[in-house]
Amino acid sequence: MTTTDTVLLYIVTISLTILTLFAIAVVVALLKLILSIQKLVERSETVIDTVESAVKSYQQAQGRRAMFKFIRNIFDMSKKARKDK
Repeated sequence: MTTTDTVLLYIVTISLTILTLFAIAVVVALLKLILSIQKLVERSETVIDTVESAVKSYQQAQGRRAMFKFIRNIFDMSKKARKDK
């Protein structure tokens, strides 16, 4: 093997090593992104459930006093959701 062949072999080896490390970093970043998206979806589901239950309580309530009760229920549900985090 000549000197030129050896130098080219080293260049290719180093390039492949750098590309492999870069690919590993990208995969790790994607996994972190996926996990954060899953957490966001779970929180969104709890918010949707809270809003649905608030709407149901509003539909059952009537009058001006019921509106204040509805608002209080929304605040209570949001406090509960924050505590669950």
